[in-house]
Amino acid sequence: MRAGHPDPQTDARLFLLALRQFLKAERLGFAQTRPGSQEAQRLDNARARLCRAVPGAKDAGDIIDHFADYAEGKGDLQPGGALRRGERPRDPAAAAADWPFGYDAATDRILLGRLAVTVPAVEQHVTEMHVAMWSALRHLQ
Repeated sequence: MRAGHPDPQTDARLFLLALRQFLKAERLGFAQTRPGSQEAQRLDNARARLCRAVPGAKDAGDIIDHFADYAEGKGDLQPGGALRRGERPRDPAAAAADWPFGYDAATDRILLGRLAVTVPAVEQHVTEMHVAMWSALRHLQ
């Protein structure tokens, strides 16, 4: 988005998808730590700070990762999301509400439906999580 790529919308989608994958990797790493250990606590705290600083980041990544479900209004975060996948009705209104997407260069935010993801805040907290992950998992080498 800031690297001069001619299509910041594509960069924004890839940014959210990469964030989603990073959060999945962090959970896999967290599962390898000793419960209650200092490393586990540090990693959990770093994730909690990211979620507080950018509350819509994980959800935006979920929408991008599962775009087919959200395009039909059947996503986990949409009104029918509490139902089992096969029982979820198509919901065009929910799909329309969650689908508008854009990158606002003036505010350095990714806008996806009702969600706004501030890119610098994600970068700051992902860096912190990366350091915590490395510290917690370096013994696995």
